[in-house]
Amino acid sequence: MQQTLAPDAGAAADNLQLLAGVLLRQPWMTSSTLPYCVGAFRATTLDGAPEILLRQIYVDFEELAVRADPNAAAGYAFELISKLDPPDAYRVRAAVLSRNFE
Repeated sequence: MQQTLAPDAGAAADNLQLLAGVLLRQPWMTSSTLPYCVGAFRATTLDGAPEILLRQIYVDFEELAVRADPNAAAGYAFELISKLDPPDAYRVRAAVLSRNFE
């Protein structure tokens, strides 16, 4: 029997969303540590878990772009994702360039 820490998939997704925000704000989060975090999200039993973390990277980019220079925000996001697997990195790059995460 599989144990869960959330009563349903929606609550689990909410928990992962909160965790993604916390993780991305840690001083140790770099292009070297991010792939391990994506792997951990991928290892969960929730469908679409990695996308939650990738979307949060995009949300953080958007927030930084509003507060600072959009080009600097894009540079920060691109550096952060530079060591991700190509499909994941492409997804975030495409979102930053189009200013829309799909």
